[in-house]
Amino acid sequence: MQIRILYGTVALVVITIITSGIIGFLAKISTNIGVSAFIFISFATAAVLSFPLSRRELKLKPKIRRSILGLPLATAVTEIIGWWALLLVIERLPLSLIAPAISTYAIIPTVLAIVFLKERLKKIQCLGIPMAIAGVAILASPAASISTDHLFDLSTIILIVTVICSWGLWSFLSKLSVPYFGPMRFTYLYCSFTALLATPFLLISPPPFLFTESLVYTIASGICVFLGVFTLFKAMKYIKLSVLMPTVSIYPILSFGLGLLFLGESISFVQGFGAGIAVLGVIMVSK
Repeated sequence: MQIRILYGTVALVVITIITSGIIGFLAKISTNIGVSAFIFISFATAAVLSFPLSRRELKLKPKIRRSILGLPLATAVTEIIGWWALLLVIERLPLSLIAPAISTYAIIPTVLAIVFLKERLKKIQCLGIPMAIAGVAILASPAASISTDHLFDLSTIILIVTVICSWGLWSFLSKLSVPYFGPMRFTYLYCSFTALLATPFLLISPPPFLFTESLVYTIASGICVFLGVFTLFKAMKYIKLSVLMPTVSIYPILSFGLGLLFLGESISFVQGFGAGIAVLGVIMVSK
């Protein structure tokens, strides 16, 4: 029984990593659909897919039902802020540069789990945190850029920090929410709130027209959001947050490779070294 749970948990983590890596790639090739349209369609798709399954989970207790606008809505706010900043960065820089930098968001829920959930880190994990930060610093260095098109200017750095902080807080809030709402119901609630929050912006500045190819990629991203978020929330029931999030955040390896193989992206040797250091630091935190 324990072996079955172990293999099941590993499968959940693997699915989360793969789908997260694919989402980054799909977001990059769907930029012409618009930021608000991408967020709305992706999370509306995930909400529709999760709704039938969410009704099969146990009914909420009255006290929890009254707090339905609390944690799920707060989680959606942090998610949409992070996505908005990420999609703006994706329009500026290669995916192979962005993904390793964004992966360091795992440090935030790890620290929050230590402080508030009383989880403990090993020595190698403590060493991995500064290594990941050093890798991102190398990536962001103007001297490391292969061309002026790949520079991390101040606004880009602010956007990346916004993504890291927002998604780091999102992970922690999700950990607090899953035990009360259940993995699938919380997937539905938070995806629905995220789509609703994106709706006003979509109405204010609608895309001039929907590119068929980009629409397909965006819907595919929504399917990956559904699978990735549900498996992540399910894994939160079995794995410490300080171990789970750093492990899952190695998904940039997949996004990194897809960007180089299919988008013709190129980075300098120094930036590649920085990306490797950042990912290695994240892997060390996951040990």
